[in-house]
Amino acid sequence: MCSLRIKETEAIAALPAPTPTVVPPTPTAAPTQAPVHLNSLTSKKTSVTIKWNKVKGASGYKIYGSKCGNDYRLLKTVKGSTVKWTHKGLKENTYYKYYVVAYKTVNGKQTVLSKTPTMHIPTTGGKFSKVKSINIKKQSFTLKTGKKATIKASVVNTDGKIAKHVAEVRYMSSNKKVATVNSKGVITAKGKGKCTIYCYAQNGLRKSVKVTVK
Repeated sequence: MCSLRIKETEAIAALPAPTPTVVPPTPTAAPTQAPVHLNSLTSKKTSVTIKWNKVKGASGYKIYGSKCGNDYRLLKTVKGSTVKWTHKGLKENTYYKYYVVAYKTVNGKQTVLSKTPTMHIPTTGGKFSKVKSINIKKQSFTLKTGKKATIKASVVNTDGKIAKHVAEVRYMSSNKKVATVNSKGVITAKGKGKCTIYCYAQNGLRKSVKVTVK
């Protein structure tokens, strides 16, 4: 079980405002979501490979991480269009945690464009299982303003011991003015429009739910 000094919210913060904020030297308490997302997080006995999507306008990406139970630290900064990095020299059958920050250099200063949720994955060679997929019963909702609906989500794990480091599924709304979502997956329609609810497993795998508010 992770012992984090940073409180991770189960209902992940919505998309940031267009104006970027200065890159913090340490992780913030409430992760700023998207548009950067994890594409895959895979592990071997002594390494973890992280892949993420390219963010328009990004000068580069910063990968933070550590062994679960320790504080996050900056592991690597990659520039340009690089969207993959492998953390090597790890201990087998051990949980590690990561997140990726997309940044842009403006007037000589780095500013945050977006940030992935935190991700937890064990290296192989032991007893731990990993999330291999997320199941969503219903992938779209049409609601009237003020109405609610609940996302029914579950994860499928590989064989082995399940170590729960964060909520089994975490949720994030792409536009809280259209719809919000809480830690239990309850959507509340706020205003007319369309948005996406992202459903994240602890290892960063995700599924999307489309919401239309009329």
